[in-house]
Amino acid sequence: MINTTVDLSDLRPYQRESFDFCTRVRNPYLNMDCGLGKSLVGVKLIQRYRKPTLVVAPKNVALYTWPEEFDKWDLDVPYQVICGTVKQRFMAVGFDVPVHVISYSNLAWLVANCPWKWQFVILDEISFLKSSGSTRFRAFKKIRPKIGKVVGMSATPAVNHIEALWAQYYCLDMGKTLSKFVTHFRNRYLTRVGEGYGQYVPRRGARRDILAKVKPSMLSIRAEDHLDQLPKITHQNHYFTMQRTTEYEEMERDSVITDLDILAGSAGVKSMKLRQLASGFIYATGAEETHVLSDDKINAFDEVYQSIKQHQVLVFYQFEAERNLLLERYEGVTLEKGGKDMWNSGYAPMLVCHPQSAGHGLNMQESNAFHVIWFSSPWDGELYLQGCGRLRRSGNERERVISHRIIAATTIEMRVHAVLDKRLKEHEEMMT
Repeated sequence: MINTTVDLSDLRPYQRESFDFCTRVRNPYLNMDCGLGKSLVGVKLIQRYRKPTLVVAPKNVALYTWPEEFDKWDLDVPYQVICGTVKQRFMAVGFDVPVHVISYSNLAWLVANCPWKWQFVILDEISFLKSSGSTRFRAFKKIRPKIGKVVGMSATPAVNHIEALWAQYYCLDMGKTLSKFVTHFRNRYLTRVGEGYGQYVPRRGARRDILAKVKPSMLSIRAEDHLDQLPKITHQNHYFTMQRTTEYEEMERDSVITDLDILAGSAGVKSMKLRQLASGFIYATGAEETHVLSDDKINAFDEVYQSIKQHQVLVFYQFEAERNLLLERYEGVTLEKGGKDMWNSGYAPMLVCHPQSAGHGLNMQESNAFHVIWFSSPWDGELYLQGCGRLRRSGNERERVISHRIIAATTIEMRVHAVLDKRLKEHEEMMT
């Protein structure tokens, strides 16, 4: 039964537009910039449809952000978060409440072990289902015919590859928009390049055609079009000259480091090893041992940090060894043991995170921090945008958020940022 008396007075105009769009379109996709409050739109939709509802979100978003939204707005929406041990998850599922919240990492378990009872599903950060070969996608595909209405939400639908839209749209409408089969989608829009498995790249004009297909069911909301107070984003590259060690040159040339008995057996492994070397270390083959070879990267980081350390700094890393280097040298905190609350309260000078654990949905803007440092940047444009979006959010009173990128010149990091910047440009084109 639809509730037509939902109080929408606390929605901003663009949130009201998003709400109305979701009520008009059967299975909509909200492509909203980070920090625009899409969770509140989701809560209002839950109030409207009054059906057994499942919210699926990244782990930390499921554990913290959605409960915060329910509690902050005092909306009287009983809910249970499905998390913890298997026994605790079964108990949460058994509670007779209108709303359950679960992480994508537990979605396959839910489908395999629990009778399906949810008629309305919100896929928060639906891009977590972008891989058609993933276990979570296959699980949701299996259960999708039993669901009445699905709403997808993300700030980064297809930053890295346009093919990512196929799996997401299948979860929404079971193939009505972009074909029922990924093979048909690829045959129509993509071309395979490279030997062996290769990779798929868009045909000429394919990106334009795909975006035209999804336009009727996708609403794109850019922050700068609706929020005058949202901080602008500045990307600053900080280059340093890494003393090209013999280890780096040998790995780049021969895919091995003889003295350390390290072999890169594929192009992907070689790329990862070169990234480690650019940060001053390398993991030993088949062991937990870490060889620290250079302090050029941490010294370059320190130069940037010393110039801004009077302010809070959010630091992202790619490898565990980088995290250890940072925490050994600086008084940083992590998300564990209350780090998020210390950060938002202004007591933590440095918060050290991996973008996969902190890059989606977490609110970290409450202390008005405005400096982000990428010790190493990801290839993944989605993780980069989502990471910057932890501070560039509504409620941050700063005029600008500055994203500092530490880059080792003449190394693989130059190529990483060339690819990353290309993906950011394509994402901006999608939003306009």
